[in-house]
Amino acid sequence: MSSSSQPTAAVAGLALTVAVLLSLTAALLAVIVRTSTAGRLTDALPAAAAVFSATMGLSLAGLAGVGLLRS
Repeated sequence: MSSSSQPTAAVAGLALTVAVLLSLTAALLAVIVRTSTAGRLTDALPAAAAVFSATMGLSLAGLAGVGLLRS
């Protein structure tokens, strides 16, 4: 029985799902923090978008770096 050094599609899919959930959690925390200080949800949306984009970018770069995603 030989083992492959390439990740399976299931592992890559699971890692991508975890990355998206992590990014959504970070964006939600940004909304909570900005809403508690600014008081309005519309003031928090740009911060949430920036946090989501940054976290997702770092996650995708990390997953590509370890070979789970191919660019």
